[in-house]
Amino acid sequence: MRLFSPEYRLAAISGAVSVAYWPFIFAAPTMPRWWLIAALVPIFCVLNQRRIDPLVAALFCLGLLWAVMASVYGGHPYEGVLPVYFLCTLGAVAMASSNVDDISPALFAAAIGISAQGVVCALQFMDASPPYVPLPIGSKPSGFFFNSEVMGLATAPMFVWCVMTRRWALSVPLLAALILCQSKVSMVGAVSGVLWAVPILWRWKLAGVLVGAALIFLAFTAASIPWEGTASHRLTLWGAALYSLTPVGHGMGWWFVSHPFGYEEFVHSDALQILVEAGIGGVFFLAIPVIILWRGIDDRAIGGLFVALCFEALVSFPIHVPFTGFLFFLVAGHLCRNRGGVYLPQRQGGILGLPNF
Repeated sequence: MRLFSPEYRLAAISGAVSVAYWPFIFAAPTMPRWWLIAALVPIFCVLNQRRIDPLVAALFCLGLLWAVMASVYGGHPYEGVLPVYFLCTLGAVAMASSNVDDISPALFAAAIGISAQGVVCALQFMDASPPYVPLPIGSKPSGFFFNSEVMGLATAPMFVWCVMTRRWALSVPLLAALILCQSKVSMVGAVSGVLWAVPILWRWKLAGVLVGAALIFLAFTAASIPWEGTASHRLTLWGAALYSLTPVGHGMGWWFVSHPFGYEEFVHSDALQILVEAGIGGVFFLAIPVIILWRGIDDRAIGGLFVALCFEALVSFPIHVPFTGFLFFLVAGHLCRNRGGVYLPQRQGGILGLPNF
């Protein structure tokens, strides 16, 4: 593989997005990453839309058109400009990923970046935060991200991929970051991804996820780390989101405009938020990961990573975060690339592998 091949150009972008941070600006952990994605992917990556599976491409375009219509119809067209632009940018990431045959270099570069931030988390935990990476007093380690939850969202899928590809040197700092961030969602997501990738029957996988989740919450309780408040807050947000569902949708960016304060700015469920804001158009978007899982995933490491991201998208907001949004579309684009209408036999078998029960 040549040094300047599309695979390595995509890997360079992936590594840069994983660590991008510009101190002294208001959105130091987020905007530099969006800038890199928006600027570098169209310039340095191959964007051939024919490599995307036609059904998936049609669903994404229909969802995008409906989201634009919902934003205009909902009376908040200006608030929807940036979210729609971010969706288009992430769509370009999926297109770039579909034009390479191997995304392992990109995932490896991302894993290095997040592992390095695992070391930063350890330093922050020991009150030795690096210069220009301030950590507010009493906050949990967060690396170069906005807060510990976002750090956890980025860490869990990369941990799954590193464990399944036996990259132990990267797995150790990732595990440390996962523990120090104290994100229950990310921990359960990591357990779900690893168990999906392990070749065992589905009844044992489901049992493992339930037991793993129970042990995580018991460990938090035993360590006197509160979790009931965040759980009840999530349930409240989900209830408000369900109450807000309409067929047309309220328009992209509506939730943030209506709930602009702190913890409430996201639904804490990307799946539910896209349904609230895009209405029926959200169903088109949600159909894409369902199709990917329906068809099966032959690479267990990438499949485990994708399952961890899907779990996070159900109960948190990874698509709204530049790095995890980039990672989600990177993997999704690779998994739904057009192979001439011929799909490889899958190890999991059938719908989500359920016949293996």
